[in-house]
Amino acid sequence: MTLNEGLQTIGACAFGWNGTLKSINIPSTVTSIGDQAFYFAGWVTITSGVLDPDAKFEITFAQTPEGTTPAELTFGEQVFYSSALNTIELPERLVSIPDSTFWYNTNLTSVVIPTTVRNVNGERAIGYRAFYQCTALTTVTFTLGGTQPLSI
Repeated sequence: MTLNEGLQTIGACAFGWNGTLKSINIPSTVTSIGDQAFYFAGWVTITSGVLDPDAKFEITFAQTPEGTTPAELTFGEQVFYSSALNTIELPERLVSIPDSTFWYNTNLTSVVIPTTVRNVNGERAIGYRAFYQCTALTTVTFTLGGTQPLSI
């Protein structure tokens, strides 16, 4: 699924519990993704409380057009809570990773964190339990070039 350029906000729970959603492209105009927007997204089956280890959900973020100043992107809490993400490269306009953003993403193996993630108004750049219970997570990459202090 590709969301239309010009869209600015993805509301809370917008794609939550959507088992048929396998991929989504977020346009560069989105500046806010609400709480639990992709809560349990991508899981087709949950049997006896066990999530399917082969489930896949992909999310891509469109690049800001050249010559355009990128708008900052903010996430609500638990945006990807227990979704079927395998890998994610966060965009170079994301401000922070709030509390519980990826909580219980048991299939998540790799995350790329951009240089734009930073402490904001005394809040940590990467919030409490942001990656809690991401039991398959083996690679967290911070892109080079950041100059801001980073609290985790």
